[in-house]
Amino acid sequence: MGNWQLEVFKMAVYMSFPVITFYSYHQIDWYADQYKEVQRKVYSSEDHKSSADFKEFKNALQKQRERELNLEYAKMDQK
Repeated sequence: MGNWQLEVFKMAVYMSFPVITFYSYHQIDWYADQYKEVQRKVYSSEDHKSSADFKEFKNALQKQRERELNLEYAKMDQK
């Protein structure tokens, strides 16, 4: 084993490493350019098109459900 100076150094490293990584992780200014580039890649124009397609599909399903419910209500009124 090492002497006491080595043990103090190891303890300092063990205690400071999580603190330093936490600090660097939460410095948004350091990573802002990289973050914007990743966002541009992730949310491309294809996503906007697929999002519009999804909204259109959702609206079509909603209209179909409304028609089915209206038919059921009409049948209930007839009884």
